[in-house]
Amino acid sequence: MSIEQAIEYADQLLFDQTGKHLSDLQSHIIQQSWHGRTYGQVATLAGYSEGHVKDVASQLWRLLSSALGERITKGNLRSRLINRIKRTLKKASTANFLTASHVLSAPDFIGQEQTLSTLQALSQRQPIIVIQGEGGLGKTTLAQRYCQPFKQVLELLVARETSHIVKAESVVEEWLQHHFKQPPAKAFGITLSRLKHQLEQNEDSVVFIDNLESALLGNGQFATEYKGYVELLRVLATTKTTTIITSRDRLCEPSLKVYHYRLPGLPLSAWCQFFQAHIKQTNIKQTNLRESDFTNILKSMHRAYAGNAKAMEVLCSAVVEDFGGDISAYWQQNETNLLGSAELRNLISSQVDRLRALDPESYTVFCRLGSEHMLDKSRWHAAEILALMWDIPLERQRAILSSLRDRSLLLLQKGIYRLHPVIRAEAGMRSRTPNAFTT
Repeated sequence: MSIEQAIEYADQLLFDQTGKHLSDLQSHIIQQSWHGRTYGQVATLAGYSEGHVKDVASQLWRLLSSALGERITKGNLRSRLINRIKRTLKKASTANFLTASHVLSAPDFIGQEQTLSTLQALSQRQPIIVIQGEGGLGKTTLAQRYCQPFKQVLELLVARETSHIVKAESVVEEWLQHHFKQPPAKAFGITLSRLKHQLEQNEDSVVFIDNLESALLGNGQFATEYKGYVELLRVLATTKTTTIITSRDRLCEPSLKVYHYRLPGLPLSAWCQFFQAHIKQTNIKQTNLRESDFTNILKSMHRAYAGNAKAMEVLCSAVVEDFGGDISAYWQQNETNLLGSAELRNLISSQVDRLRALDPESYTVFCRLGSEHMLDKSRWHAAEILALMWDIPLERQRAILSSLRDRSLLLLQKGIYRLHPVIRAEAGMRSRTPNAFTT
């Protein structure tokens, strides 16, 4: 196995985990570590200080450990990657990836095998995990698949409308009565103690809280009326029971220690399997489309929608039902209209509408990113975006950058900011609405 293969594999792991590719220095560290060189030698060859190389390497080992679900160090990097690649190739040659029947029978979970493995590994050392990402990525599907093996699932679906959100006190009472046949106490603290005791007695349990963002304010903290969830999560963190949360926004309660797992989009291979299985089902032979052309079109679609699982389903449905499986004709007609589907438009607009309601200043900056002079470029330095905040207090400006990133509306890679094409399309539409540029 060549070092080039190892770097390519590590790069894909990192991208699936974080949405970012290996930097030049990270690739150099892997290459030189592969050949057994010391950090001092790596630093000399790369032209950096040894301390900086060690810091970057330490972060890299943590990311690879998280992606692979096992501890990766400079010393075991080579053996771990070789073993993992061999297992992957063996699995691929045996199963030939997924058959069409498998894809059609389990469409909701295609491409999430690696993320499930990552989640299972994280749960061994993280009591509370927040699966975070924009709508349509498959957060709920992944969480449900994780919970399947457990005998008992304490589940809460947080209502979209804040007026319908159930307070934590009522949720815990229901869990105690329904799952453990235990009465609640008058004091919430005692009720939580009873829940903790029951969870300690029933180890084959898991807690699943879906759509938590509805109960959060713009700063990532619980609204006053839902502060009981802070106490609930503090107690759950002290048990051996894993708590899985899905949310579009980060949970930023100062007194809580949670692990945020940023869910990546599906890999291109998953999109290929999904589309090929469904197009094949139409029994229409694509005689005029070469396989390379099919792949290139799908690459463009996958890039435009950032691998979003829901987008994959919607687009494939349109290709099959409206274009008879002719993906080339579909993309030729829709490539410049990424938000043409009502389902896809609603998926994005609901996320941006929430930003407008919770953080008007960040919403204004988002709209300004969609203005014509900003869309002339696809990537910007921080200074260019900060220049859009001339009427916003200086102390708020960096927080706005973080707010847009935390909601997956703005991406940062190697110090450069960018918008996914479909998000750019939404920003462009918003920028043309009245009052879009006023805070």
